[in-house]
Amino acid sequence: MADVNSVDILGVLDLPATGQRAIYVNKRGELQFFVRPISTVPEDLIRVSKFTGFGSGLSEYFEDEPSESNEQRCKKLEDFLRDKVLLFKVEIQKKSRDEIYHVATNVRIRPRSELYRPNQTFIPTPVYSRARHHHSYQEFRRLLMEGRPIGRIDNISSKKNDTPEFVLWRHDDGRYAVFGPFRHHEYAYGGFRLQWDGLPRVLEVFEPRWLVDCYEAEDTVLFIPVEACDDMKRTFEAHAESFHIGHSDDAGEDAKAEMVSSEAEFLKHFEDVTRAMGLQYSACDLCNFHISMKTSSLTILAGLTGTGKSSLVHAYAKALGERHILKVIPVEPSWTDSDDLLGFVDLQHMIYRPADNGLVDVLVQAARREDQERLYIVCLDEMNLARVEHYFSKFLSVLERDPADRRLRLYNPELQSRLYNGHLYPPEIEIGNNVLFAGTVNLDESTHHFSDKVLDRATVIELDVLPFGALLGEISVSPSQVEWTAETYNLEFRTTNQVTAMKQRELDLLWSMHQAMQQVSRRLGIGVRTVRQLDLFLRNIPVGAALNREDALDRLLCQRVFTKLRGSIDVLAPLIKDGEIPEERGALLRTLHDFSDIGQFPRSHRVLTMKWMELQANGYTV
Repeated sequence: MADVNSVDILGVLDLPATGQRAIYVNKRGELQFFVRPISTVPEDLIRVSKFTGFGSGLSEYFEDEPSESNEQRCKKLEDFLRDKVLLFKVEIQKKSRDEIYHVATNVRIRPRSELYRPNQTFIPTPVYSRARHHHSYQEFRRLLMEGRPIGRIDNISSKKNDTPEFVLWRHDDGRYAVFGPFRHHEYAYGGFRLQWDGLPRVLEVFEPRWLVDCYEAEDTVLFIPVEACDDMKRTFEAHAESFHIGHSDDAGEDAKAEMVSSEAEFLKHFEDVTRAMGLQYSACDLCNFHISMKTSSLTILAGLTGTGKSSLVHAYAKALGERHILKVIPVEPSWTDSDDLLGFVDLQHMIYRPADNGLVDVLVQAARREDQERLYIVCLDEMNLARVEHYFSKFLSVLERDPADRRLRLYNPELQSRLYNGHLYPPEIEIGNNVLFAGTVNLDESTHHFSDKVLDRATVIELDVLPFGALLGEISVSPSQVEWTAETYNLEFRTTNQVTAMKQRELDLLWSMHQAMQQVSRRLGIGVRTVRQLDLFLRNIPVGAALNREDALDRLLCQRVFTKLRGSIDVLAPLIKDGEIPEERGALLRTLHDFSDIGQFPRSHRVLTMKWMELQANGYTV
C-alpha cells in the first residue's frame, strides 16, 4: 500500500488573516512557511489544515539571501509564492508524544492558472498509460473488466476510504478515456484492484475544457478542479458506454490469448530447466508446484531425501530469470522463536541485530519500490528440524492477511529513532506479492511434525519419484535465456477474480468430508479458509496446462485436507479403514466412492490406504 509520505498533495501558500505572518525566519535562521492543501488529502491527514515548509526545500526555484534582513527575505519569498501552486509530499516528524509536525517535502513549484479561485478544491485522479504502466489499452480494459490489479500509482492515496471514483487512461496521442464509477478497492503489489459501482462503463471522449485548470504529478496523477469533475460526471452519466466482464471483443480475446500463451511458455521453459539440471519430474508435478507457489502463502515440498526438493526451488527461480532473487535459509535444530530467524533489538548497544541468515536484508530490499520488478523466493531448507510454529510464528500471522496489509513487525516503532541503524532496518516491513515462500522437509525421526496452525496455511506437496528407466532417456537440454517480470507473474499468471470457481458437487464433496471428520473428532474438519484456498488453486490452473481439474482436485485433497489426519487407530479407523467390502470402509473412502461422478481420486485412495496401513502397523499415523 502506498505510504502517506509518498502521496502527492496540491497546495498554496497559506496567507493568514491580517496581523499574522505567512512566512517567518525560525530560530535556526531558516525561512519557514505554511502550505494550505487545495486538493483532497489521504484519510490519515484529513484533520491537518496546513503543512510546514522550509526555504531550503525551494532551492531549485528560489534563491534566498541570508545577508538581507529577515523582513526582506520573508517579503521576497511571499511575493514569489503568492501566484504559485505547490506539489509536495508529507513527512511526519514526531518531536514528542504531543508535538507532531507535518512537513512539506519534495516541493515542486507550478505557475498558478489564471482560472484559479480562492477556496478552490482539486480532486487527485489516477492516470494510466502505456508509457508508465506497460499495458496496451486493450490489456488495461481487460484487467479492469476482470477485477484484476491494473498497476501501481504510489503517489496517490490507496487507503481504504480513498477509493478513486474514476480513473483515466492517456493514449499515446494525449487523448484521455474515463473509466468508472468505482465503489471499493484493494491495493497490493500489482496496484489498484477496483470494484465497480454498478455496470462497468467508459467514456471515450474526454472534453478538452476539463484539462484547462489541471495540474499533473509524475504523469500518474491529474489534479482536476471539483467543478470540472462535476461536469465530467454529468457527461459520463449521459454518454458513457457499458462493457461487461467476459465481453469477447477481438482485442480482449487477443489479450487473453497472449496471457495464456505466456504462462504456458513459462511452464514449458520450467520443464526444460528441470531437465537441464538433471531433475526428473512430470509436467503435472511441475504445474502443481507452480500453481501452489502463486496461490499459497507457503509451499512445502516433502519426500525422500535425494528426490531433489531443494533443487526444484532452485529450478523455479532459474526458470523465472536471472533478475529474480532466491534466498535459501538452512533451518537450525536449535531455533526456538522468531528472533532466531529474524534477529532482535540489542537494547544495551541500541542497535538492531539481524540474524546471520540474511532474511531481513532480503525482505527490506524486496519492499523497496525500485526492486518491485524482482521476485524474491525464500526457501527454508529442512524447515522441520525445528518447530515451524515457533520460529515462523510471525510469518504465519502475516501471510494469511490480504497482500495490502502484510506488514511484518521487527520491533516497537517507538525505538526506531533511538537505534543506530534504525534507518536501515525499519520497525515494520511490507511483505508484498513479490515475495514467495517455500520450504523443504524430510519426514524422519530427527524432525518435528507440523501443527494444524502450519497446515492450515501451507500446501504440502509430496513429489512423485518417476521410474528410474527415465534416466536412460536423458537428453542434454540447453534452455533459452528467458525472463518473466514480477509484473507479468502477478498480473498475468495470478488470477485474482473473486468469482467462485468450485462447482456445487465439489463443494458438496468437501462438506461431506467435513461432516465425517467432525463426527470422529472436533479438531478435524475442513475450515472455510481451506475451502477458499482450494478454490483459488482451481481458479489459477493455466488454460491448456498438463494438470487437469480432476487431477488438481485429487491432489488438493492430499495436499490440504488429508495432511491433518493424524492420531490413533481408535480415532481414525472410522474415517480411513480399508477393506474389500465397500460398506465396511471408512467414511472418507465411502465419500470418495459416492462422488465418483466428478473424479476417480486415485491419489486420495492411495494416501488413505497408506495411512490405514500405518495405523494397522503402529496403532497411529502422523
